[in-house]
Amino acid sequence: MSEPIENIEQLKPCPFCGAPGQYYSELTTRPMAICTNPKCDGALYEIEIWQSRPIEDALRGEIVRLREACEGGLKIAREYAAFGLDGFEEEYRQLRDVVEPPTEVKP
Repeated sequence: MSEPIENIEQLKPCPFCGAPGQYYSELTTRPMAICTNPKCDGALYEIEIWQSRPIEDALRGEIVRLREACEGGLKIAREYAAFGLDGFEEEYRQLRDVVEPPTEVKP
């Protein structure tokens, strides 16, 4: 295995175990990454592959979209509840708990 090279950018954690990654150079000029956890698979990956997390990125985007939709619904439910319209208090509480989850009190 070759020597580590300088960090060009911050590597994401290992996609398999979550341990820090480390840059390595191979016989080619392409930058590579490897997991620093000796119990992990130890394979070298191209930086572009190591850094790409398409499923995670898609899920994060969906979470943002859903949170924004819930916040819009929360605003509408809050307005209806403020006018005392029957039935919207419970919807308001449910949406509020999704958008702003209650903090757990631990004994």
